Amino acid sequence: MGNFDSIMKENGEIISVKRGETMTSEVVAIYQRDEKRFVLFPNEDIRKRDVLINAAGERFFVSTVEVHEAEQGSAALYVYIVAEAERRASPQSATISASVCVDEMRDKAKSSNPADIDELNQVIDLIEELLEVDKEPTRDMFSQFSDVIQRNPWIRESIASVLLSWVL
Repeated sequence: MGNFDSIMKENGEIISVKRGETMTSEVVAIYQRDEKRFVLFPNEDIRKRDVLINAAGERFFVSTVEVHEAEQGSAALYVYIVAEAERRASPQSATISASVCVDEMRDKAKSSNPADIDELNQVIDLIEELLEVDKEPTRDMFSQFSDVIQRNPWIRESIASVLLSWVL
């Protein structure tokens, strides 16, 4: 057994994988919070838009899946997350804490095309309202921003993750 295998078996935690409405599997993973990614064995079936759920019930929305060489002759699966949302439910309400996600989106907007920055910040403001004010999403709430959303694909993933976190 190589070093990577040993590290995964000793330090990994069991993570549930949800695809759509179905829990598909449980995998061993190590969460690297600073890197906003999970490290898994390379043969795991993880796909973009899956939801990873740890033992504490935290949900992580997959944005990118990459295979990287870990050591001689072995590889690691890096699963990058676009947002992490923690949900605390009570009988009458559920709140989502995702301020980290909003801050990251604002940073990314600053480095976007200067012509798009104002509109991207307006989109992020709407996302923040959904997260912090318990505003319900409407069918056309982002429609006036369709051009800027189309030019900046990273914001589409953020919107999708936030909408998923709202309904999950």
